[in-house]
Amino acid sequence: MALVRLLLIAGAVLAVGFVPRLTGPAAAGTAAPSWSTPQSVDPARGGPTALSCASATFCMAVDLSGKAVSYNGTSWGSPVDIDPGAELDGVSCPTTSFCVAVDGSGDALTFNGTAWSAPDAIDASGSLLAVSCASASFCAAVDDGGDAFTYNGTSWSAGDHASDEPLDAVSCPTGSFCLAAGFLGQGSVFDGTSWTGTTIGSGLLLVDSVWCTSSTFCMAVDGIQPPETFNGTSWTQGSSLPEGAWPISVSCTSTTSCVAVGLGGTFLSYNGTSWTSPATIDGGEDLVAVSCASASFCAAVDDIGHGLSFNGTSWSTATTADATSGFLTSVSCASATFCAAVDLFDGSVTYDGTAWSSLKALGGAYAIDSVSCSSTSFCAAVGEDGSVVTYNGTQWSTAPEVDDLLTSVSCASSTFCVAVGFGDAATTYDGTTWSAPSRIETTSLDLLSSVSCASPTFCVAVDDSGNALTFNGTTWSSADDIDAHEALSSVSCPTSSFCMALDADGNAVSYDGSSWSTPVVVDSVGVPSAVSCASSTFCEAVDDAGYALSYDGSSWTTPTDVDGANGLDSVSCPSASFCTAVDVAGNALLATASNPGGTTTTTTTTTTATTKPGATTGTTTPGATTGTTAVPTAQPVGASAGQLAFTGFSDVTWWVLGLGLLLVAGGVSGRRALRRPSPLGDRR
Repeated sequence: MALVRLLLIAGAVLAVGFVPRLTGPAAAGTAAPSWSTPQSVDPARGGPTALSCASATFCMAVDLSGKAVSYNGTSWGSPVDIDPGAELDGVSCPTTSFCVAVDGSGDALTFNGTAWSAPDAIDASGSLLAVSCASASFCAAVDDGGDAFTYNGTSWSAGDHASDEPLDAVSCPTGSFCLAAGFLGQGSVFDGTSWTGTTIGSGLLLVDSVWCTSSTFCMAVDGIQPPETFNGTSWTQGSSLPEGAWPISVSCTSTTSCVAVGLGGTFLSYNGTSWTSPATIDGGEDLVAVSCASASFCAAVDDIGHGLSFNGTSWSTATTADATSGFLTSVSCASATFCAAVDLFDGSVTYDGTAWSSLKALGGAYAIDSVSCSSTSFCAAVGEDGSVVTYNGTQWSTAPEVDDLLTSVSCASSTFCVAVGFGDAATTYDGTTWSAPSRIETTSLDLLSSVSCASPTFCVAVDDSGNALTFNGTTWSSADDIDAHEALSSVSCPTSSFCMALDADGNAVSYDGSSWSTPVVVDSVGVPSAVSCASSTFCEAVDDAGYALSYDGSSWTTPTDVDGANGLDSVSCPSASFCTAVDVAGNALLATASNPGGTTTTTTTTTTATTKPGATTGTTTPGATTGTTAVPTAQPVGASAGQLAFTGFSDVTWWVLGLGLLLVAGGVSGRRALRRPSPLGDRR
């Protein structure tokens, strides 16, 4: 569920007394808001994650919205909702009458040539990211916890721990050989009986795709470095490629025939000795998956739902294959009359207090995960490719790249923003330029999933290992393990003396200016994706099951279904009387506090506070200025859950020492956990 933890944070935990937090006697606090009916504001444009072709007349693609769409050799069919509300991360079709798909909720589904089965829960503790089937009687699926599951034609095995790192790709040419790969080039080999850890390639960071034609030939790509080839004994890195031309998906039909695709419409082929020079297809759209049934037939899909085919010589014109979802990822409201929402596909919409605008391009940013607006004339958004764009009230800027993988941004003003991402990296904006990214926590290698800045002198960032770090305007504090190594998905700080954080297990943790409370379960329905607090007496949280819940200063309401089967990705509340949320289907919902909603929790449990390592006695945050500087109304804390299903996704980077959230497969694809669903996927 999290990225690699090289070292666990150690620190003294001092008991400072019993402080009631999060739960307590029901109080009359602010009424839970009443949510509107979801409104479609982001046109359906697809979101394929994985593709598998059994022949030149049969391919199957799956997407971020739980839909599958097939290709008959001539045209694409209509998308079918086979897994409502889920993010499908991988698909594998060894024949035209058998396919397996897996999702970010740990479910597997099978196709019998006519219809799909109901989801089968095979992984209770992780998000399945990839699947590969050698036949209808053997498949292997892997997840974000490094676990692997095998299928014998009838049932799935219990999970085997195949790797200490998340596994994002797997390829099984036979039932007695599979190669699984993932983060930091770590992987595992299956010999028909058990899994054994191995290293993939000589320098691959996050393997996006791996494809094996036998136990003596595999090809792996990571979207950052040249492809690497395995001969059964060792790996060999290919010749260098032009910057930005490295592929993220590969498919091979023999040792002398491979095809790879990537961002910007990159296409290249392998003849057994070398790769061709990269060419651009599909109008430069980002290609997320390719699958080849033979040397004379391949199909590929892009991140906006186009499909195209290859006849061994040239590619067809792209046609719409999967127009299913706009996939909004983040929203930020400066006030009740201005909000901006962004999606995975370089799109943005704004709200003026009455209606939502038409879709606008974001200036070339890729897989935007987070947006923060400090006013009607300033917003900043960050993407999984490390790009950042700003909004001036009229249009978005072009997208410079400032880091490898950015997951969250928070702007206290138009002259101060902080963005965080993979490798504990943070970068700041001064109104003109972004600083070079720097590691703010050096004892481990984690994904900073969310950041919230109440002012230029107070920010909090949380990561996928349960740590929180504070910023005092100059330096960051050491990491404080506030949640027993659980993956924190979102944090919101309306002032320097109050923050609320949520984790992937539905726990909430609050900060009072000097210490964090003990985690308390507040959402047992879904995986919390975001929280936004207008004050210390009002927070709203949403989850990947479409539920919302409210905090009134002493207790949380019971989660309420406000969006049907759609997973909610983000919420922003500039005040206790107005909130906006967006979902994976391109819908936006508005909320007011005119009507109570949900049932107030009345648990009276008290919790023991833990003092932040190095914190001074009292209520001053380490290094922070004393006082309770109010957060700008634009504060969109936790607007983006990081979470690399990926939805949910979340999910990521969720998430590639840079592309930790890029989906994959090598015979498949996927993503989620603290990763936001990325449009990158695969294959076999």
